[in-house]
Amino acid sequence: RVLSTSGKGTLMDMAINLSGAINACPLDLEAPNVGAETLYKWNPNIIILWNSSADDVYNLSELASLPAVVNKEVKVMKPAVFFDPHTVKFILFAKQVRNWCYPEVYDTSSFEEDMKKALTVFYPSVK
Repeated sequence: RVLSTSGKGTLMDMAINLSGAINACPLDLEAPNVGAETLYKWNPNIIILWNSSADDVYNLSELASLPAVVNKEVKVMKPAVFFDPHTVKFILFAKQVRNWCYPEVYDTSSFEEDMKKALTVFYPSVK
């Protein structure tokens, strides 16, 4: 699924936009499959994975020269259950993207504090 993405108008796109970032995929499709050539054309600064491993991208020789790969900007939402973009937790997805894309504005300690508060609301019985 590393060559599948989320197009414009999707929940994932909404979460990316909410973070302040811009979805590199310009297609108005829910989950288009794309080739390496297309990824090079879009030239994303960061690749975000959900339910995949970063090694799934790093091990693809056809993506080895992609700047996001060269710069080690392949990020994984984990654990995936905390960032489900198909639920209200898409806000946590947006916060994580904001932290990755704009750490000078929204640093890791602020993100972790917000996560702790949100998880207390979403999972009140878990300590």
